[in-house]
Parts: sequence; structure tokens; C-alpha cells
Amino acid sequence: MMVIVYGSGQGLQTPALKGFTIGSFNFGDPGTLDMLNTEDAGAPTKPCTEAQPGQAANCSLTYLYNPVFENIMNGYVVLEGMNFGYSMAPIEANIDAFDDLIVGTPGFEDIACHDQTTTPRNYGRNFVFYGSSRGLVASIREDYYNFETNSAAVGCPVAPENDPSSGLMASGGKIRSLQPSLSNQALNLENKGLGTRIATVGDVNNDGFEDFMMLVPSENLPDGAGGSTRPGMAYLYYGPLCPLDNEPNINEWFQSDAAGTTYDNHINVQTYAAGTAPPDTPPSLTYMGSLPAAVTASCVRSSTLGIKPLPLKFQVMGAGTSDQYGRGFTQFRAGNGDFDGDGYDDVMLGSDLITDLGRNIPNLGQGVVFFGSRLGLSVEDYPTVALSLNGKDQNRPFLVIPKSSESGSAFFKGNISVGDVNHDRTADYMVTSQKSVGTGSTKGIQIGTFFLFY
Repeated sequence: MMVIVYGSGQGLQTPALKGFTIGSFNFGDPGTLDMLNTEDAGAPTKPCTEAQPGQAANCSLTYLYNPVFENIMNGYVVLEGMNFGYSMAPIEANIDAFDDLIVGTPGFEDIACHDQTTTPRNYGRNFVFYGSSRGLVASIREDYYNFETNSAAVGCPVAPENDPSSGLMASGGKIRSLQPSLSNQALNLENKGLGTRIATVGDVNNDGFEDFMMLVPSENLPDGAGGSTRPGMAYLYYGPLCPLDNEPNINEWFQSDAAGTTYDNHINVQTYAAGTAPPDTPPSLTYMGSLPAAVTASCVRSSTLGIKPLPLKFQVMGAGTSDQYGRGFTQFRAGNGDFDGDGYDDVMLGSDLITDLGRNIPNLGQGVVFFGSRLGLSVEDYPTVALSLNGKDQNRPFLVIPKSSESGSAFFKGNISVGDVNHDRTADYMVTSQKSVGTGSTKGIQIGTFFLFY
């Protein structure tokens, strides 16, 4: 369940501000509103009134249950929970000046999978809800997933072209979910958990549109060339969100070959639609031509910018087995995540499970900064301990290692964003350790500590 409490000049429009006392209201009472079916509803049933000059809108306490409700009647009781609302990220997704919301649901699976005896299970999905002049709204339930229970008819998982939330059906429609297709091998068919960790990452290519990242620390790569177990994987979606982000040809671009043993070398490679490129294009860019014209046309940013860069799947180059990068991450709104002051927002991924091999300190934790650029996020190189440029005039990823020598301190878990604490117009990172025991007079049992990285 998700509950939205709107702000105002008097603070949050809480039940108390609406005149309720503790325990005196239930969801569905006057002053509360179910967000489902409000997108096309008339003004009286919208979450908020229109804001007047100098005044905040008057808004109901709005709630939304998991849009996928039929699972309860289709054997859902034997499965793990969908965990709708496990994570959330605000983003301006569709160029209308209103903030939108992406809601992670890491236990999601299509109803059509319920006639399967084993996998796939709980692979996850991220739902997209759109803002408006009258608040955040939701469409009808039928727009968020396919109701078909027969996997032979629609697939398991449901094929994107059969999913009303993908934006790829013949009838069109808004994109209402993000869900990369599963690999064509069996390593990630159970509990992949898409939606466990999601983040708005600013505007990494500085094109005026916010970008979004999905983190999957537990994803496996197949045995053979490029394969490893849980190195940590990230999916970057450039704004604005559009049907291109769910296009099956793009998702297959990242998958293994027919034998399921080798990846096609498209991980950590920024790709563009054929015939598009940033201004002053350097050599050796990668293009993908097998995309439907109708889909690419829906993802044109402007007449001058053209089609946005294609989604990027990447990992930390050199990441090892069970490193699980992405357990720690940064998130910033556009213009607030620029770490090196070059005008492009940047991204840090970390993990509390990394052992410092140079000093032989187990589970110290480690982070890597990926820098934004006009070509997109710079991910193709191994991280370095000093800033340097690659052949495309991009900063190579930068390695961040705690100075602590305390074994098991487990830095870089969770959100490590902190804003701009010294007001120098660059992003700062606060890296915490919940397990640090301290030293000397400050020593104790998991007292915790942190360091600030300016």
C-alpha cells in the first residue's frame, strides 16, 4: 500500500490538519481518497483542488493499494508478497512540468505465471504514476498488467507487446511500468527483485530530462565469457520515459546468446538508435538498427535533440563474485548530482560487502563514481584512483575506498546522498557504517560512523 500526504503552507496536510484525531479515521472515510481511477475522473474526485496564486492546493490524504489485485484469487497465497511500495523515486518522466512517481514492486510476477509449477517467480516491476495539476493520479487497474491467466496465450513473463503497461501494445497508451525482460537462461528467473532499489539520478547527459536507475545487486551473469555470480547490475533509463524503454529488442541486446553461455558484449556499452548521435560525435559509438519506427518516433526529445540514448545496462568493470554493487547508491534530482563540477550529474554505486584486497580488510566496503557526459554515463572503463579521461573525452569511473582499517565496518550500504553541505554547487556524499565499533575512548558495539566525501 502507498499513502501520499501533500504539503501546504501550513506543513503536511496530515489527518490532524484535516481535523481527524488519532484513530478516528479509516482509509475510505471523507478526507481520504483511493488514487485508483483518478486519472480520467472528473474534478470532484481528483486528489487536489487547483492551486490558486499564492495558495497551496487543498488535497485529500491519498492512498493506493497494489494495482495487481487478482493474484489473491489465483493462488497468490502460496507465493511471496509482491511488496508494492518497497522503494520509490520521484522523477519528471513525461515533460509536462509535474513530478511523477516510480514505485518499486520487487516481488511482482504476471498472473499468467501462476500456471507454472516452478519459475519464473517474483522477478519484479516498477510502476509509473503521473502527476497533474490536481495531484498524483492513477489509471484503471486494467492499464497496469495483463489479466490473462494462461501463459500459453500471453507468455510468462507476459511479452511486452501483450502488456498494457509497456506502451508497446498496438492500441498504444502511456508507459506505466518498467520491467527489463528476463535473460534467456535460468539464472535470474526467481527472486530477481527488480524494484528493490530504484533512484532518480539527476540528468547525467545534461539534455534537460531527468534520468532513472534500477539497481539489481543479486543479478547473475551466465557461466563462460563475461559471466559471474551477483557482481551487481544497474539499468539506466534516460528521460523522458517512453515505450522504447520496454522494447524487447533492446532488452535482448543485453541477454546471453542462444546457448546461454556468453553475453553479447552490450553490457557497459552506451547504445544509440540508428541515425542518431549527440553533436560533435566521437568515433566508435554503438548503434542499434532493429527498432520499430513507431517506437523510436515516440521517444524524440525535441527536433534538435532527436531520439534519446537507449537504456544502458552496466556493472562495475572488474566486479567479482558476490560483490553486489548497488547495495549502496546515490540519488539526486536534476542539477543536484554533479560531483566534479562539469555540469553533468554523476552516479555512485557502492557495496558494503567488498574486501579491500590491498590491505586485506574483509567487508570494508567500496564505492565507484560514474561520471555523466554529453554521451551519457561513462561506464566502459575500469575504475581508477585518480581522475583521468578516456578516448571519448569522458572521465573514467573513480574508486572511493574508506581510510578506515576496521574489518567488517561495511561502508557503502543504502542511500549515500547528502546534497551540497558546503554550498559549493557540487554534490557531496555521506558514506555510513552501521557496524563500526570505533577505536580508543569511542569504542563500543556497532556504534556506527560515517565520512563525508566532498
